[in-house]
Amino acid sequence: MISHSFLIAAAATATFAPALVAPTPFAPARTCVHTRAIYDWKPTSLTTIVVSTAPNRRYRVKFMAPCYHMKWSVLDRVSTRPTGAVPCLSPGDIFIFGRGGTLPNGHYDEEERCMVGSFGATK
Repeated sequence: MISHSFLIAAAATATFAPALVAPTPFAPARTCVHTRAIYDWKPTSLTTIVVSTAPNRRYRVKFMAPCYHMKWSVLDRVSTRPTGAVPCLSPGDIFIFGRGGTLPNGHYDEEERCMVGSFGATK
C-alpha cells in the first residue's frame, strides 16, 4: 500500500511540477508619468497632446473629448486621484488649462478641463 501511494504521489508531482516552476508571463509594467515632472506639452490634435517629463521622456495623452481652447492656454495643473505615494497619471485624471488673468484664489479667469482617456510612451 505504501509503494502504491508513493507511485501516485510521484506521478502527480511529475505531472504538475513543470507547471509550478514554469515562468509565468508578467503583465507589462504600468507606465508612471509623474505629474509633478511635466515641464512641457504640445497639442497634436484637439484630443491629443504630447507631454514631456524629465529626463527627456515624452508621452502621448489622449483626452476623452476635444479640448478646444488648449492651444491658446497654459497648463495650469493636473488634478489626479490619490493612487499612492507618487502622483502618477491615470485615465480619469484631469488636465486643467487656464487663460486670461489670475484670480486671487490662484485660478485663471477661464479654465478648460480635459479628462484623460489613455496615455502611453511615444516612439
